[in-house]
Amino acid sequence: MPADPVDFPRAFEFEVLQELPGFPTQSPPIYYLPEGPGVGADGIGVRFSPPESSEWIGIFKFGSLAPHSHTGVHGHPDPSRLCVVSRGSAYFASATRPGLVFVPAPQIVTQVWPCLELGLLLLVDPWELYAYGAEGERWHTGRIALDGLRILERKGSTLRLSATDLEEDLEVTVDLVTGKCQGQRAWGP
Repeated sequence: MPADPVDFPRAFEFEVLQELPGFPTQSPPIYYLPEGPGVGADGIGVRFSPPESSEWIGIFKFGSLAPHSHTGVHGHPDPSRLCVVSRGSAYFASATRPGLVFVPAPQIVTQVWPCLELGLLLLVDPWELYAYGAEGERWHTGRIALDGLRILERKGSTLRLSATDLEEDLEVTVDLVTGKCQGQRAWGP
């Protein structure tokens, strides 16, 4: 699983492991995330090699088996972090603080889009769009689809999406600076 070809700059090296290390292992230490060190669940293995601290391995727990759930390793607007999505479950991991992860809001990530010039990492689930900057969540749209949201294209600071309704697909646009939507129906809180 290669990293994104369009990606944020990083202050560390990483490697997606093709096989998980056996147990017990010597170094580097293994963290099962989001739980912590020790024995945990299966997931995607990533070896972190920060320049000024010790190497470590994170095993990022598999999430949903839902259709269209995303799996991938992506840069983050904070150059000391990595975004790992394991069968729809997203984790923001700090390369220099082993085992420290933030689990962002989407429950089933279906798409990940970097917006380098705006310093945003976009996470899409079947219902909402979330925008994260280096400091954390900048905005999220609230529910704009009944069950199926896909990014179609981006032009400047406008994102065009397809939102599945009961009867049809609606076209929705989102201002990437403000998170304001046009074209959606209200689906509740």
